[in-house]
Amino acid sequence: LPSLPMLMGMYGVVASFFGLIAFFGLLFSEEYTWCCLAVCSLSFPVVWYALMALTRAVEAMEGVVGEHRVPIVTSADDIYDKLRDYYLECGSLQTLQRAEFLESIGCVDSGSAIASLAKTIYDDWMKKKIQGLLRQDPGF
Repeated sequence: LPSLPMLMGMYGVVASFFGLIAFFGLLFSEEYTWCCLAVCSLSFPVVWYALMALTRAVEAMEGVVGEHRVPIVTSADDIYDKLRDYYLECGSLQTLQRAEFLESIGCVDSGSAIASLAKTIYDDWMKKKIQGLLRQDPGF
């Protein structure tokens, strides 16, 4: 749930608001409490706007950081290990996705040598897997 922090933040704001109502209701006169309540209610749109702007800024930064992710593999052995783990996690050839695998090791849209190596290893492995499934003589 990407909106959970936003919901929890708004819950905190609303809970604080009700706490202020109770505090002013106990300490001051009824007229003063209603006046304070009205002024505080006007601050809700401002708080909502600020939280939404903060959420958009975080999502924008998340996208920028995601584009410049550093690969988490450093050698061919690492790539083969991650590929084996990915294959065992997926369970079958039907669910394998090249882009998903490359993303899982941090090689999305990267022109680096390690990304090229990962693409080549995945393609070669997939070709061999498919070749292993072909029959030499289909029998018909």
